[in-house]
Amino acid sequence: MIEAINLSKVYPATDHTKEVYALKNVSVKIEKGEFVSVIGLSGAGKSTFLRCINRMNTISEGKMIFNGIDITNYSENQLRDIRKKIGFIFQQFNLVKNISVLNNVLIGRIGYNSVWKNVLGKFSKEDIEKARHYINEVGLIEKIRVRADNLSGGQQQRVAIARAVVQEPDVILADEPMASLDPKLSDVILGLLKKFNYENNITILLNVHVIEYAKKYSTRIIGFNKGEIVFDGKPDELDHHTIEHIYKQDKTELENL
Repeated sequence: MIEAINLSKVYPATDHTKEVYALKNVSVKIEKGEFVSVIGLSGAGKSTFLRCINRMNTISEGKMIFNGIDITNYSENQLRDIRKKIGFIFQQFNLVKNISVLNNVLIGRIGYNSVWKNVLGKFSKEDIEKARHYINEVGLIEKIRVRADNLSGGQQQRVAIARAVVQEPDVILADEPMASLDPKLSDVILGLLKKFNYENNITILLNVHVIEYAKKYSTRIIGFNKGEIVFDGKPDELDHHTIEHIYKQDKTELENL
């Protein structure tokens, strides 16, 4: 359902920086229903790859195919329909802090409404019922009227998951969703993603730093190093030697840390 073909992302040189290849000729296919963890060092290209899938990042070279459609050069207007089917979960939750849990989750239905309904904040009974259902699924029904800024970090990320799932997406892209959470809460978040992967057949692409989480929850792991895929396989194929290869750095890079 997702296919990158010789995909590259180049950040051009500025007065203070050199040209940077964030992705270099990446070719990969992701099938429906997979749970894929993307691992690698900071700056290896993991987040850039996720953001090229929904075209939050422009693509410098190559192609991005989604559900058989080449979306590489789609306009923002054309991407509106595509993005309805691609949920995104951010590291810092990306909620509207001064509105309720319910209204935050209903934002996930905006792509299905007309512009004037969105402006007026009008949602159908069906949309509200879907939102209530997924708020209950993530264990927050008692917080449905609470403002997002009165929730803990773990609760906010659960709201973000409900907002993504209520879109009824084909895929959810999760960009380090546990980065600011402790291990216990991280397991809760990953458990919910695994639940929706299994029960709703939603493809999950998870950008994650902790290898143990990748091995525990994934059906497949992709390792990036310097913008290139250096590993693509099953969790049990990720041995010590392979991990060293994914996370290796040049001596000059280590000296600059």
